[in-house]
Amino acid sequence: ADASEIGSSVGVPDVPRLDALHGLRDQFQLDAFVKAAQKGGKGLASLLGLRKKKQPEGDPGSPSAFSLDDMLIFSAEPILTSLLRMSGDHTSRAVKMFAGILKYQGESGEPLDEPMRIEIAQKLLHQGLKRPELKDELYMQLLKQTRGNPSPASKLKAWELFNLTAATMPPSKDFLGLVSEYIHGAAHDESEQPPLRQLATRTWHSLKRSAKSGPRRTLPSVEELDAMFKGQRLFTQIFFLDETFEEMPFDLTTSVLEAVELVAGLIGLQNYNTFTMFESRVPISSDEGLQEVEHVLMDDNRYIADILCEAKSLRASKEGYQSRLLFKKRMF
Repeated sequence: ADASEIGSSVGVPDVPRLDALHGLRDQFQLDAFVKAAQKGGKGLASLLGLRKKKQPEGDPGSPSAFSLDDMLIFSAEPILTSLLRMSGDHTSRAVKMFAGILKYQGESGEPLDEPMRIEIAQKLLHQGLKRPELKDELYMQLLKQTRGNPSPASKLKAWELFNLTAATMPPSKDFLGLVSEYIHGAAHDESEQPPLRQLATRTWHSLKRSAKSGPRRTLPSVEELDAMFKGQRLFTQIFFLDETFEEMPFDLTTSVLEAVELVAGLIGLQNYNTFTMFESRVPISSDEGLQEVEHVLMDDNRYIADILCEAKSLRASKEGYQSRLLFKKRMF
């Protein structure tokens, strides 16, 4: 595909170029997207939104008048099919995901309180974590809603979801280049407002961490999301072999490797390469003499939030273990 097919909106003010988009054209369903919109009563003028662009020669109502680049520009209207090619079941879920993003952005006109925002965010993350096919779709929808968005408030809300998604799961390898290029560009765009650039920078760091450690194994909790939206960190107790402990700060993407460095800093330990985290599982038993403590080595790339969540479910299901994080030397 040449630039005329993909990048027809390059040159429109405030719309970043998407150079990495060229190799991904076959993964999008541009014609089906336009036909679904037209079938739903939306002409190309509606699809093109507020932007003024020169239509190519020929029938202005034909799908060719609407490019892939156009499809990835902000819309205040719901979509009627997915951006990417996928099965029918996933297509309907993708449409609902976009409706959730619009609602979160305030485009539906419905006022949202904090619990409602968190509920929408959790539903979006649940789809991406549970169904990998929808992960890239979620990323493309968020790219669309942050690109060429004329409303600073709506744009900032979409970037909140972008950061949360990047902290919870990376896109597939196919889309990592495009997503990285776009986020990095937004973080360094001097024409953007400082709060947005700061949020894009946080999204960039979130993406780097999740690309290294992979997706979360558990859905981020209400407590985690609330802290992230408020720019706060959570705290958990890290124990030592002498039964003392330290309160360690963490967030959605703090890995075991990062936690070891944090704890070493808290206790002033400079040479900590031989130390790591274990999950200490202490049986809850009335017979003190039969208690046997199990220390489970934690993988360096596991997320602290996942370990804590899974420990809670372990206690709930087995009701015989008390689980806590232990900082000690590796056993070679």
